[in-house]
Amino acid sequence: MSFITFIVEYRDGAEPPVSADMKILGGRLVAVSWSNALKKIEYHHDRCGTCRDGARGGCSNCAMNK
Repeated sequence: MSFITFIVEYRDGAEPPVSADMKILGGRLVAVSWSNALKKIEYHHDRCGTCRDGARGGCSNCAMNK
């Protein structure tokens, strides 16, 4: 199974409706974040010492895995 993450920007209030198992570009929707989740992860990794030091398999010392 492979996954692709992409961010689509919409005007406020113009977001499309989504539902579980929705078909998108030949695939199936399995997760939705009503925010820019990639930006949140980048923000975290920029500030977490464990992540900056190259922790493998996730960071057990921070909120990203809780």
